[in-house]
Amino acid sequence: MLLITGNSSKSVEMKLLLFELTLNNITMMIGGKRYYGDDMEDLDKARYFEEVIKELFAEAGESNVVDFIPLLRWIGFNGQEKKLVRLLGKRNQFMHKLIEEHRITRRQFKDEKVLIDVLMSLQEDDPNYYTDEIIIALVQDLLMAGTDTSSRTVEWAISLLLNHLEVLKEAQAEMTLLQDKVDYSMNQMFPIFHIFIAS
Repeated sequence: MLLITGNSSKSVEMKLLLFELTLNNITMMIGGKRYYGDDMEDLDKARYFEEVIKELFAEAGESNVVDFIPLLRWIGFNGQEKKLVRLLGKRNQFMHKLIEEHRITRRQFKDEKVLIDVLMSLQEDDPNYYTDEIIIALVQDLLMAGTDTSSRTVEWAISLLLNHLEVLKEAQAEMTLLQDKVDYSMNQMFPIFHIFIAS
């Protein structure tokens, strides 16, 4: 996408920006922290998280020859399984640290509620079911499923708007009218905005 500001213009990688925005939104809901952007609390932890997430998404998208020819598993063809085991270890280490942080802060700040806090309160009620492994699996599923699908949906919506400039202009006009007055009961007056909210 081309971004034009004043007299200059530059190319912007929307896919990456939307992915980071979506991932930040999801991590805020899950753990109450952002891991992308300029104002990170713990830059080392944010970089580590970014590295783990990028590796997870790269591995999740690849097909493994060993799945199709199981005989190759015996000889350790292309090291895919060792790589996945190492990656899962890194992921589990990060998630365990996140859970431990929330255990400590939960004692101090009982009112703050994010998903991990809710899962930990469920763990107190039923520790046999809500183990740390279950919490890690739920968080991982939400990160993987929610981030990729949401960012790609927004990317497609932007792409479609750019391909239909008349609809984009209508949407911009409606958004200008709605500035600082977002009320979901106004859907009949602003059909384009209603379509955005519905999708």
